[in-house]
Amino acid sequence: MAKLGFNTAGKEEMSAPSAGTIPAGDYNAKIMVSEIKPCNNGKGLHVEYEVIGGVHVGHRIKDFMLTEHTSQVALDIANGKLTSIIKACGLAAIEDTNQLHGIPFGIKVTEKPNTWKNKEGDEITSMRNEVVEFIKGSASVAQAASPADEGFDDTDVPF
Repeated sequence: MAKLGFNTAGKEEMSAPSAGTIPAGDYNAKIMVSEIKPCNNGKGLHVEYEVIGGVHVGHRIKDFMLTEHTSQVALDIANGKLTSIIKACGLAAIEDTNQLHGIPFGIKVTEKPNTWKNKEGDEITSMRNEVVEFIKGSASVAQAASPADEGFDDTDVPF
């Protein structure tokens, strides 16, 4: 027995395990975390996506996009990825990354190999303004509802 004195008030219950990788493929996801963090030659945007459908629901995928850096090539890659995320969320521009949180969109995931530079993990290779509808083991693609759409009602989201 351990005297703990733990109060659950204001704390979230644990979600599905996010360790390891998921098989390569198309998934529905939403952004749960976004924050600016320092890196060796500048700053970057740390983003965590959460899978929101299928057997891997709750799995988290982490990503990092440079926002300030000495390499213009690195910034161009990050700007392209951030543009893809914003458009996949059905938006044209944002003032704050919190505007991206909770909006469902589709992602394509590949397994990132374990190399001397990178740890093994999941890598998002594309995003789309669609969600995959899981119907009796098969998947079909549907256009994601955008919060910018007139008459948007979150009860229309298929999950």
